Amino acid sequence: MFSVKKLRLLLAKKCLTAKDLSLRSGVSAVAIGNILNHGRKPKLATIGRLAKGLGVDVTELLTEG
Repeated sequence: MFSVKKLRLLLAKKCLTAKDLSLRSGVSAVAIGNILNHGRKPKLATIGRLAKGLGVDVTELLTEG
């Protein structure tokens, strides 16, 4: 299951904003904002792009903690 908590943690750890992640991943800042602030569930392909933008394995965003 996708973890918004883990996404927030990784953004903070890497000192990135949603806009930074958007530029790195190709996922729009609006979509990232919807995921972070409105509980939207991203598709697996989007999770993969976010993971790549963060420089982590996709499993990092699929686990809690």
